Amino acid sequence: MQKNELKSGVILSYINLGLGTVIPFIYTPIMLRMLGQAEYGLFSLASSAVSYLSLLSFGFGSTIIRYISKYRAEKDKKSEEKAFGFFLILYCVLALLVLLCGAIIANNVEAIFQKGLSANELKKMKVLVMIMTFNSALSFPNSVFSSMITANEKYIFRKLVDMFSTVLAPLANLVALYLGYASVGMATAATVVQFLMLPVNIYYCLRKLHIKPVIEKLPIALIKEMLGFSVFVFIGSIVDMLFWATDKVILGMLLGGMMAIDMGGPINKAAYVFGTASIASGNYDIMAAVMIGGMVPPLAIALATFFFKNRFTKKEQQTTLTNVIMGLSFITEGAIPFAASDPLHILPACVAGSAVAGALSMFFNCTLMAPHGGIFVIGVISNPLGYLFALAVGSVVGMFGLALLKKPLK
Repeated sequence: MQKNELKSGVILSYINLGLGTVIPFIYTPIMLRMLGQAEYGLFSLASSAVSYLSLLSFGFGSTIIRYISKYRAEKDKKSEEKAFGFFLILYCVLALLVLLCGAIIANNVEAIFQKGLSANELKKMKVLVMIMTFNSALSFPNSVFSSMITANEKYIFRKLVDMFSTVLAPLANLVALYLGYASVGMATAATVVQFLMLPVNIYYCLRKLHIKPVIEKLPIALIKEMLGFSVFVFIGSIVDMLFWATDKVILGMLLGGMMAIDMGGPINKAAYVFGTASIASGNYDIMAAVMIGGMVPPLAIALATFFFKNRFTKKEQQTTLTNVIMGLSFITEGAIPFAASDPLHILPACVAGSAVAGALSMFFNCTLMAPHGGIFVIGVISNPLGYLFALAVGSVVGMFGLALLKKPLK
């Protein structure tokens, strides 16, 4: 029975792949003719901006399948349902976070997309971002149920739903365009399709698989284990996203990493001088990457001393607030005592976090015209939300690097 399920799932996957290849050849020219170049540009721009919100899943999608499959193999239905409940609650919270971030983007479209867009286009952009954000938020709880179906190896149903979505989405878009709703209609149609998928997946999980989410507190050790598994998937997602902008991103990665290698030494100063010299020549994005690379090490250490206390002495734990202040102030030297006492474990983690932050700063086209100031010059940084996101991600990457490299103290 299971072999037939697997074989049928493979066949349906190839059929869906074929549909996904053929349909765009027919659909895309018709859609572009009905939508128009300007509307398509707006739709693509809004879709590109909102797509970054998918990173807020933090790589937990693969974690769901991994642990549900593990409990199924062990025939531990209670643990399976508890994990189901945990991930459902987690993804609902993350969906709310997506809505919050999307609302921030929607209310700042003038600042983010002001170049080249008219007042009417900016107004439509705000609507598009709001609709697409709601669609993205819906996908979070939906992905939990679809992951449960995949983990239970119900490939036929899963692939049939995928095929239905592959066919229905472009048809719904064409209907919306025929009715004259343009890009807003396309965004709404995609959201309706996503909304229809949710009750279907819920019904299958509850009625066919007879699995119900149980809301109980999971052991802290298990949550940390899940977090450790998902962080590598999350980093992989970021790397995949950065792959599409490797020109400036590589430079930002190098400069950010250089700022953390010797923390105030000659390599750090070389990167900083390069950044300040670039301001004079009008390349303000370089200085933004340099500064964020210098801010990450103290912040990463502060997060590590707060969340992973067992890896640091009592005296080191007392520096958390100090390192937060120094990191936000762009004073890299706050991390020097830690690097000096344990360079083999501290430096690689900080360099990794700074490199990621510098790459993301370049990716988000952040610019800075001030040579110093840290978070206190956020007002003169272009795309400040992207910059803060890059700083947060880099700091978290550095924190997990420290947690992985440093062993708990005995």
